[in-house]
Amino acid sequence: MQSLWMTFIGAALVNNVVLAQLSGVDRACSEDRVDAAWRIGVLTTVVATPVAAAMWALQRALPDAMAMVAVRAIALISVVAVVSALVALLRGSSTRLAAAVGTDGWLVATNAAVLSAGLAATAPTGFAEALLAGFGTGVGFTLVCVLLAALRDRTTEAAVPAAFKGLPVTLLTAGLLALAFAGFAGLAVR
Repeated sequence: MQSLWMTFIGAALVNNVVLAQLSGVDRACSEDRVDAAWRIGVLTTVVATPVAAAMWALQRALPDAMAMVAVRAIALISVVAVVSALVALLRGSSTRLAAAVGTDGWLVATNAAVLSAGLAATAPTGFAEALLAGFGTGVGFTLVCVLLAALRDRTTEAAVPAAFKGLPVTLLTAGLLALAFAGFAGLAVR
């Protein structure tokens, strides 16, 4: 149980895909509204979790083929396309889900591919760990997106020097967040 908890914390905070691996930075830094950042983060989490599980299954089913980077990339793209198509089908059948997803379905698929690429390379030992690693990656992405969107929302009304308005203050804050998240790397299970 403790191993599963540490897998989740490791994926969400220690190896945060935006702050530690610099994946998905463009999407995390582009949202201006907190509600849109929540929506993109949750949808990315919903897609990244089954993608990570499917990549774990492929890693176990085809260990020799998945050892090659090119095959792993093609498999990742294929799995993301299938999961995204399923989300699109569900979106068409439910008006509530369609309203939640909006037109960002393929954008979420791209985010899930970027975020799951790191997961595909690490291959957790068990299925539960793969699921939690995918979920933790999405949660970490959501956390950073919402924090940066909230920061941009607050700095539009604050007295920020002209040289730091917009992207510079966002990147400065992302750097400080990366330092703060690096502190989680020293956590040890006792």
